[in-house]
Formats: sequence, structure tokens, C-alpha cells
Amino acid sequence: MPFVLLVAQQDAGRGFLAEVLSTNGFRVSEAVDPMDALTRARKDHFDLALVSLALRGYSGTELIRQLGAVQPRLPRVALAPDSSPQEHAEAIEAGAQAVLSRPFGSIDDLLRTLHSAMRGEAGSAST
Repeated sequence: MPFVLLVAQQDAGRGFLAEVLSTNGFRVSEAVDPMDALTRARKDHFDLALVSLALRGYSGTELIRQLGAVQPRLPRVALAPDSSPQEHAEAIEAGAQAVLSRPFGSIDDLLRTLHSAMRGEAGSAST
């Protein structure tokens, strides 16, 4: 069962994603802010990090970069609400294997992107 670090500050969105992931065979550790995420990444080994770029007072792309420094082999997928092509490019440059735009096209698209990232397939999916 893949172990996912989910980083999002909005309770409703984080709860929804955690439920979707759990229902689809993932074990989820929910981080409420970047410091919590980094602490968890130092303590546990994750198979994937799903990181919101919309973090109050902190750069989501910087968190993606820092998670890669803590766990260099950790696949990272960015969640980008209403993001620009520049934000997508910055997230990929910071180490994200993919960027998912919200709202998602479908849960299947989300799951397909996560599995691709865990297999090491890079891309900037925009679902």
C-alpha cells in the first residue's frame, strides 16, 4: 500500500483528497503546513508527496524542493488551483514529476498521475 504525504492547508480539500486516496488503496499522512510536512518527511519514508502550491505564507514550489532534499528519491506531485503555465514550469523545475490543476478532470486522472509519478514517469499533466 503506497504511503502518501498529503500537504494542504484547507481542511475540506485535504479531507476530500485523503478520503479519495484511502478509498483507492493509499495510506495517507496529512500535513497541515510546510513545517509539519518537513517534520513528517524526516521521520517517515513516503512513496509520494502530493503538495498544494496554495500555501499561506510559504512557497509550495520551495516546499517541493525541500522535500526532495530530505528524501531525494521521493516523487512529488503539485496541486495547482488556477495556476499559470509559469507556476507549472516552476513546480516541475523545483522537482515535481507532475502538476495537477484543480478542479481535477476526474478521480481516475488524479490516480493515474500519482501512479505515473511513483513509477518515475515525469510530465506536467494538467487535469
